[in-house]
Amino acid sequence: MGNLRGQAASLSNLGIVYGRVGRHSEAIASLKASLTIERKRGDQRSQADTLGSLGVVYERLGRYQEAFACHQESLAIYRELHDRRGEADTLNYLGVVYQRLGHHDEAITTLEASLAIRRELGDRYGQAEGLRALGDVLQVVGHHQPARAAWHEALVIYEALQVPESDEVRTRLATPAPGPV
Repeated sequence: MGNLRGQAASLSNLGIVYGRVGRHSEAIASLKASLTIERKRGDQRSQADTLGSLGVVYERLGRYQEAFACHQESLAIYRELHDRRGEADTLNYLGVVYQRLGHHDEAITTLEASLAIRRELGDRYGQAEGLRALGDVLQVVGHHQPARAAWHEALVIYEALQVPESDEVRTRLATPAPGPV
């Protein structure tokens, strides 16, 4: 039918589903096909969304440099569009990739920036996601009490929203913090 917008959206959605069920090569192929159409159409918002989804798949595969590049490009587009929600989501994804790359200071700074935007927007679920990721980085760098505080704050939000992510955070909090080394 020649509906490029619909094709791109379908390919992107398919890529997201493939990524969630662990069919990563199919996810990448679908997301790249979607991105090609979105670039051809000049649809920046969809490009930013698809780049973010592609970055998440790369991160799950341990392909951190590719994930980082996707998220950086996505972030630039969201900022150009003045899309604060997209910016916050992408900063959160970048924070996770920074952590995976061992750049903990950058991870903390990026996650805190995401969290600030999410608070400004009143995005409770996004705040909990950011707090959970921030807690993870703080734990890795040995800041156990601030990590637990971030996880506790995330848990309060998750419980209020009644989402299953609360179980994951409860598990983190149930694990005793390491003692002094």
